[in-house]
Amino acid sequence: PDLPPEIIEAINNKTFAIFVGAGASAIIGCEDWSHLAENLIEKCFETQQSENPKLKCINFKVRESLLQMNDPKKIITICKQILEQNGPDARKEFYEVIKKSLEPKSELSKYNIYNDLYGLRGLCITTNIDRHFDGNFNESQIVVRQGDFNPNEIDRTKLYHIHGWIEEETSLILTAREYLERYSNDDSFRAFLKTIFKYNTVLFIGYGLNEYEVLDFLFTKADIDILEKPKHF
Repeated sequence: PDLPPEIIEAINNKTFAIFVGAGASAIIGCEDWSHLAENLIEKCFETQQSENPKLKCINFKVRESLLQMNDPKKIITICKQILEQNGPDARKEFYEVIKKSLEPKSELSKYNIYNDLYGLRGLCITTNIDRHFDGNFNESQIVVRQGDFNPNEIDRTKLYHIHGWIEEETSLILTAREYLERYSNDDSFRAFLKTIFKYNTVLFIGYGLNEYEVLDFLFTKADIDILEKPKHF
């Protein structure tokens, strides 16, 4: 569709920002968080207990209970704890499942929209932990670590991975506790988001109603009067 005039104006005024969610990678074959959660449940069900190889990390009843949950973040949190408690090999397998879920499918590569998003010349922020947007940036332009989200040094030429990236496990925001610490307890990060939302027209790409952290922050925690907010799309 044609770009709304507010976005065109923001691009020209250098007050345009793009938030990129999992949907942008899903169209090239990456699995969404619901499928990732299911894969982790199966990994727990298949993995033998380190202390008793005759048993699996979870039994059939627990597997069915987890599959009935509608909260991928909660499932990921539970599975991560189960596998980490089972030893370093199981912990490694947890991240291997995640890495596999982020792999694109070659036959869908023609649907890649990341070059088009980069061409909009906006401030780029992503909650994705994959690296499918990174090819448009130099390594020095990619920000992933917690202490680097400085509200006073926002650089419009950089890509901000606000949930980390798969290359660095310690940077990842995956579990309920990690989300809480990032969005509720990290004052610098909160100020970083608040600054972006207050002074930019924002386009959200690839977000669903189950990916609510950023949207929830925008409307309930950013402390910006709704009449003062620029347009968000």
